[in-house]
Amino acid sequence: MLRCIRRFDFIEAFYLPFNFATQAAAIALLPAAKQKGVGVMVIKPFMKGSLFTLPRFAPEVAGLKRKQDESLALANLRFILSNEAVTSVIPGTETVEELTINARGVEGQAGTGAERRSLERAAEYAANHPLPGYEWLAEKWRAPA
Repeated sequence: MLRCIRRFDFIEAFYLPFNFATQAAAIALLPAAKQKGVGVMVIKPFMKGSLFTLPRFAPEVAGLKRKQDESLALANLRFILSNEAVTSVIPGTETVEELTINARGVEGQAGTGAERRSLERAAEYAANHPLPGYEWLAEKWRAPA
């Protein structure tokens, strides 16, 4: 996608799996999209729910975990939306409670300093312990040489 954005002027938008645990795309792809005015629609922000298994393995995010993973979900959505290149986020929703949490993710600030530090530690953990089924993101979104 990075090569296409750089080469072609007709690309208007694309979908991208992106969240605090899979940030490799932010290194080169998201800035290039912003520079060219290409829309970025984030998909799978919760990695089919597997993102919520991370606190069980990573004490780094234990402080973010609250009722129904609300705190982790909100912190993650705020992280995604704080990137100026992101146009929209398409989170999966199965319950009214999840819909309410997702809607709250677009309200307010980009998150507290403590929240960001927790996400950074969790991202570092996730980079070294890829979630099952998402190992490919570590390689596929690296910027070409």
